[in-house]
Amino acid sequence: MHANKLSARPSRWTTLARDHIRVACHPCKQRRNRSCLKSAHAAAQAAAPSLQSQQLCEWAQGLSWSPQPSSPSPDDSSGAPALWLQRDARRGEALITVPRSLWITLDTVMQSRLGPHVEGMEPWLQLALFLLHERATAGSGRGRQSAHSGYIMSLPQEPLLPLVWTEEELEFLEGTQLLDTLLGYRQFFEARHQQLTESLFSQQPDLFPGDAASSFQSFLWAAATVRSRVHPPLEQQRIALVPLADLVQHRRGEEQEWVVKGRGSSESLEVQAGRAHRAGETVAMDFGPGKTDSQVALDYGCFDDTTRGAGFLLPLELPEEDRNFDDKADIVEINGLSVSEQFTLSVQEDPSTELLAYLRLLNLRGADSFLLESLFRNEVWGFMQAPVSEPNEKAVYDSMIEGCREAMDGRRSLGEEYAALRRAEPGSRQELALQVRVSEMEALQHTLNFFQQRLAKLDKLEYYQERRLKGLGLLDDNGINTYDDFFKDSIA
Repeated sequence: MHANKLSARPSRWTTLARDHIRVACHPCKQRRNRSCLKSAHAAAQAAAPSLQSQQLCEWAQGLSWSPQPSSPSPDDSSGAPALWLQRDARRGEALITVPRSLWITLDTVMQSRLGPHVEGMEPWLQLALFLLHERATAGSGRGRQSAHSGYIMSLPQEPLLPLVWTEEELEFLEGTQLLDTLLGYRQFFEARHQQLTESLFSQQPDLFPGDAASSFQSFLWAAATVRSRVHPPLEQQRIALVPLADLVQHRRGEEQEWVVKGRGSSESLEVQAGRAHRAGETVAMDFGPGKTDSQVALDYGCFDDTTRGAGFLLPLELPEEDRNFDDKADIVEINGLSVSEQFTLSVQEDPSTELLAYLRLLNLRGADSFLLESLFRNEVWGFMQAPVSEPNEKAVYDSMIEGCREAMDGRRSLGEEYAALRRAEPGSRQELALQVRVSEMEALQHTLNFFQQRLAKLDKLEYYQERRLKGLGLLDDNGINTYDDFFKDSIA
């Protein structure tokens, strides 16, 4: 895909510059939740069990290790491999343990023929190039296959990850926030691939035999595969691909996690249970507790359709042209924030108190600016936790209402998206795109409703001056001044 052929619809939030707002995944026959059927790392080729799934299961069966509570078997629906519990498991127990000897690490790369040619490159890139090298070598029949070949050849060739979608498939995402981010990723990878084409790929063609081995689409596949199979704590300099453990699925709210035990060559990776499990369950964990559904879909190619997470990412920035920029920047930094922040919008929750406070500070101007004086420097953030004045609060609501409407402009209605989702083929790329569209639209609609309802109650809110007078005892709880009685009693 060429970025100039398809571009995301310009962000409607950019029109709100005056308001300082911008938007830049063992067979079991029992019925299961649909989210359990969507492995974050499954090819989702919705036919019979794929060749890749069979290869992985055969490779795993050939391993010499002690019995595990869980083991890989093809998913009943997609045919992609998943981890199934063979027995009940208690909280804190290792659901599967994978020794370091099976991991693909930077040391693995350095010990291969590829190693000397990629030393010093970014860790993720070394692993991605190792996948390309191993897949090309095994596919061409040249050279000796490594101990990891069976695993690498089992990796899905057409994953759900949007990064590898065709231009036609990306049209499913037209107008979404996800597409904005995705196109930025594609531009980065295009530039990186061009650098490799002019260096490693042209200088060492024998390491990547075959015309397609070093193509841009193959490179995208490798980069996306690495990204979708890596979890904390095995990231960055400790990055590693961990066969079998990477079959965990994505499910919101699950507390399973990757835990490294031991040291050096005796290290192992455990998928540790965060709760008690029953035999026949699939092993899952939450891939992004702090991520939006769109971010999880982009990074892992999966979606939990039973529990919505945050659906829309809202970046906010203090504009330097604001005459009170220095004071506002000082206030947010004192309170552990920065001049550029991101907040999430969700259908599950109303906008946070912190988001509302940030918006009030952004919109603080005119007669309300006295609160920015150094006298109030340690108190002003507390003042922002509640409505400051009616004009300020109205500016906050108006900007968010306009922003939501413009972000939704040109999109189909939620009803139309729901209908399209019901018609989509389960496990398809179109279904994933529709899940993202619905998640974003639900979050925007919920946020729009919230601020519209608040706008209708502006005259019933309590503002800073009223709270201040009550604090001084000059207004009672009903908002009636108390000093009239004082003068009447004094005159009498």
